[in-house]
Amino acid sequence: MIASIGMTGTNFAPRMTALMNGQILSIASNTALFSLIGTIYGGDGRTTTALPDFRGRAVVGSGLGPGLTPYTLGSRSGREQTRLTVDQLPEHSHPEPYPTGDLASAPVSLNQLPPTPVSTETEEPTLSKMLGLSQSMTIADKNYTLKKPASVTAKFTNQGTLTNTSKLIIKGSFTNNGSLTNQGTLQNNGTLNTSNGTLINKGTMSGNGTIIGFYNCEGTLKPGQSTGGINIEGHFIKSKGRTMIELAGHRNFKMSPSKTQHDFLNIDGDVQLRGPLKVKLIDDYILKPGRQHKIIRVKGNRFGTFNNLKEGDRVKVKNAAGEKLFISYSGGDGNDVVLYTQPASKDSDPLALNRDSLQIQTMGSDNI
Repeated sequence: MIASIGMTGTNFAPRMTALMNGQILSIASNTALFSLIGTIYGGDGRTTTALPDFRGRAVVGSGLGPGLTPYTLGSRSGREQTRLTVDQLPEHSHPEPYPTGDLASAPVSLNQLPPTPVSTETEEPTLSKMLGLSQSMTIADKNYTLKKPASVTAKFTNQGTLTNTSKLIIKGSFTNNGSLTNQGTLQNNGTLNTSNGTLINKGTMSGNGTIIGFYNCEGTLKPGQSTGGINIEGHFIKSKGRTMIELAGHRNFKMSPSKTQHDFLNIDGDVQLRGPLKVKLIDDYILKPGRQHKIIRVKGNRFGTFNNLKEGDRVKVKNAAGEKLFISYSGGDGNDVVLYTQPASKDSDPLALNRDSLQIQTMGSDNI
């Protein structure tokens, strides 16, 4: 039976099944499955589809039950934690404990209290000030729009709908259990955990930090500041928008955000590539003939290519005196995106330049 879901007590998927971990799948290899589920659980609907993600979740039937809230097939809802507001608490009062006995002859003394000062400040702290606080903080299930630059230096949790239209810098820990949409500039130099939420970039994202969970990028992606890398511990879809990579020196090819002289993406999950790639050579960038430079490391499966670069195409760079670079989507273990300095013949593997050079690449400094 295709597209059925069951439960197992094992920590692996039985034969002819797959764990429901939100994996991105190729439509070409799963045409029957795609005809049933389409893009309900993800994918672009042209080359990829996706499985549901049941990690840490409970399943609720779709539709409208009598007296219940309607649920759409494939939608996510619910929160692990919710902060209650005063309006959500029931009204209550505490009776005054009066003493018993005859009070007719008891003396009475009234002390006049000073008047309670009335605050004329009705405006709550702006979101930009809230984000800059040094202590941990959570915003509840409300809609917020960040219109002024802000910086997260401590632990911040979003359980509502947050839209950034200005500049947001993450230096600490940002947990997104709701919806986070970037329409401005988002620089992540800390940890952005969106495993229980939704993250969409429609503006510009940069930084040397880590993103945990599913990441959908519809805008510009610029790893580093200026050079550096982004680690993505989850699946990544580059549905549209530019990817900009700077290569700045001839050393430190390893993917270390603190040491590298280059931009890179290090992705633990599956990847869907679209949109144009722009590469810029700065400083004294050198890539020796026969070597390859890995710019995107993919541990999962890779689907698609950049719109402006097919396998083996020459990469246009700004620095006219720089190396002639070509691109391959089958580097490393077979799914990494690499640049190399020699064009391949039409009848050969673009990375199989010569066996000696490949042996050096396996052990050399140009790889992770």
